[in-house]
Amino acid sequence: MLRCSYWLSTQSGRNKYALDINIDKKYKNINYIKASALNIPFKDGKFNQVFAFDVIEHILKRTEGKFLSELIRVAKLWSEIILTVPSVDINILINWISKKWGHYKYNGLSEGKLKKYLDNRFNSISYKIIEN
Repeated sequence: MLRCSYWLSTQSGRNKYALDINIDKKYKNINYIKASALNIPFKDGKFNQVFAFDVIEHILKRTEGKFLSELIRVAKLWSEIILTVPSVDINILINWISKKWGHYKYNGLSEGKLKKYLDNRFNSISYKIIEN
């Protein structure tokens, strides 16, 4: 939440919302919503942009599809969804990072695994994977 809130506070959007199950109201120009990413409390097609920074590794196994479906549901048609995940390619630090940040499901994804996951469940959407 902290990393996302800071980043969101620097953006120029008029209405900014940060959703998390643990809220830390650190920035005044953000509307904080305490809720699960598996049940986002907004109507369909609400947002021009949707961001999920390192969320999927924190949710329960077999709920990934519901999580991604919720992001797609609240995004307007032809809008942008930006999703980040830890990469297994930072292997020297990945175990330390995963333990420190509570990544209990896995220690990151490779580009191939992420692509396979998206293609198997969401083959009707277009996406781009950018590695950092």
